[in-house]
Amino acid sequence: MKQSISISNFVIVCLILFFSIPLIYLILGGLLNSPFVNQWDTFTLDGFSEIFANSSLIHSLTESLLLALSSAIIGVLITTLYLSNSLFNSKKESNTSSIALSFPLALPDIIWGLSIVFLAKVLSISLGYNLVFLIHICFNVVLAYVFLKPVFRSYPKSQIKSSVILGASKFETITDVVLPNLLKQFIVVFVMCFLYSYDDFLLTFLLGGSDTNTLPLYLYSKLRYGASSSIISIASLTTIFNILLSVIIIAVTKKIKL
Repeated sequence: MKQSISISNFVIVCLILFFSIPLIYLILGGLLNSPFVNQWDTFTLDGFSEIFANSSLIHSLTESLLLALSSAIIGVLITTLYLSNSLFNSKKESNTSSIALSFPLALPDIIWGLSIVFLAKVLSISLGYNLVFLIHICFNVVLAYVFLKPVFRSYPKSQIKSSVILGASKFETITDVVLPNLLKQFIVVFVMCFLYSYDDFLLTFLLGGSDTNTLPLYLYSKLRYGASSSIISIASLTTIFNILLSVIIIAVTKKIKL
């Protein structure tokens, strides 16, 4: 028994090191203004100052943030409107609709990307930012549905009935009763949808045209020709940003049932 526990602990430590070392290396590379260990010298912010001097980099960062924010907001909003009906409907959602809404997450992005590209060519739909934006919304709807469905299903019906008896409309019940009580859950789901869109590379790469230049695409195009200090710095900042959001998700989910 002790031997099995020691082996499992060893495996866990190896996994933690495997995932942590690349992140630490990347962050240190940004703070020390060099991606190479033998060139690390002293702490400097020169690489971060170069970010603001790079207009192309700022444009790609802005595009990624706008794409992630807007698609996450719309995706969570659509999912909320759909699931809100279940609070006032005594009928349970059919398994068919539940499977259909959860199914897109079961297939890898490469399958969806290639199939959408082929369909777009058949229907003469041009690839570009609008198509990427639509796909991100659709996947954020699916992602939000998977995590918000059990939250809405377990919501106490007594609060809904009491609100209706007191004369509140469905809209007032949702905005004044349900949403305030589920605010933490919505924050977690929104952050997850935001990170999905912000970090997405494959679908954006396959479906984006010449007018699409998100941060992942920009970093990929530049890293093929070498890692400059500004590229390492923005990658380091993105890593720190994602880690902080992940910590927020973990901290909040420990206090709620999600």
